[in-house]
Amino acid sequence: MTDKTTYNIAKKIKEYRLKNDFSQAELAGKVGIAPNTLARLERGEHRASSLTIEKLAKALITYFDFRFESLLAPAISSLVI
Repeated sequence: MTDKTTYNIAKKIKEYRLKNDFSQAELAGKVGIAPNTLARLERGEHRASSLTIEKLAKALITYFDFRFESLLAPAISSLVI
């Protein structure tokens, strides 16, 4: 079971990955995580560390916007690996 913030972040990660035409393997490689970890993040089964969120944001910067940033701000302190 996932909490709402984790679920919303998961949806945004996948949305922005697809907008950038990255496969899970490509994005995972850019971020330095395993593809199966990214898959779990996108399903909301795994909580990303703040460092991973930062790396994802940098990799997806073309489509990173204030809505995603505002979603992360209140949640960032509760995110764990």
